[in-house]
Amino acid sequence: MQNDKRHALIRDCLHRKGHSLTSVAKILGVRPQSVVIVSQGHRKSEKIHRALSNALDVDIHELFPEFYPKEGSMK
Repeated sequence: MQNDKRHALIRDCLHRKGHSLTSVAKILGVRPQSVVIVSQGHRKSEKIHRALSNALDVDIHELFPEFYPKEGSMK
């Protein structure tokens, strides 16, 4: 998935669940811009990837497959 499309999907899904990128940042104690940058794919942060995955109730391997391939996959 393209990073800009994934970012928009993450943002929209968070909103539907009553969250935001800013609320994820507050929970983690990081700047909101840090979460945006990672969500946009400009930086990698396992901490932020996991927080976004957890907030969306999605497996990290599904949301960020290029960074966390499922065990046993050939990536």
